[in-house]
Amino acid sequence: MVDDSILAGKVAIVTGSGGGIGAGIVQRLAAQGAMTVVNYRSDAAAATKIVTAITSEGGVAIAVQADASDPGQIASLFDEAEVAFGPVDLLVNNAATRGPHASVHDVTLEQYDQIFKSNVQGPLLCTIEFARRAKRGGRIVNMTSGQARTPMPGSSLYAGTKGALEAFTRAFAADLGPLGITVNAVAPGATATDKFKTANSDAVKQKTIQDTALGRLGTPDDIADVVAFLLSDAAHWVTGQVLDANGGLRR
Repeated sequence: MVDDSILAGKVAIVTGSGGGIGAGIVQRLAAQGAMTVVNYRSDAAAATKIVTAITSEGGVAIAVQADASDPGQIASLFDEAEVAFGPVDLLVNNAATRGPHASVHDVTLEQYDQIFKSNVQGPLLCTIEFARRAKRGGRIVNMTSGQARTPMPGSSLYAGTKGALEAFTRAFAADLGPLGITVNAVAPGATATDKFKTANSDAVKQKTIQDTALGRLGTPDDIADVVAFLLSDAAHWVTGQVLDANGGLRR
């Protein structure tokens, strides 16, 4: 049962929350009482659908268009949140791109620039903006991946960005601890989003299920549970940590 008092009065931005895991997270935060910003880069219809789902359940949400990796758009993202709800208390750095599936032999500098801008520069700039504005006791969660530590062939760029984000998580926690701000990361395992289903064959899905201790793929709700905990007061003594949420996936 969802308790809509857990995050009551909190203002949350979830970047890249128009679909997939981000959508699951922003809906969970709204269900727990947060006033939520559904951030999207280009798909306004998808973001509007999430806002409608939240408000139809009695939650509070707005959709805000912004490329969370663009220095010229991040301030406006926070400005719109503040105008609607007040200062932002909770930030989930979720927006990311997987980039090309390519062996290191075939990686180009253009690909490197694109994926590191989205997956590393974006969370860095959003965290800087959050830290400039946040009240004492704010919370940040960075969405990383198990591939930071056990990368699959062809994923060197993606794995590198997530490894950088895990290092940032520990460094940000040290920098922002004196302000009472916690910074943690969540590393989902295989999660049954539309993108995952489209990108992987049935054989890959079945092999992943066999390699997962709990015997199934994860869901966005599974990941949202963990993120919501780290954003709550119950996790006030947890910071600088990377928490695997993968059902016991063995790689």
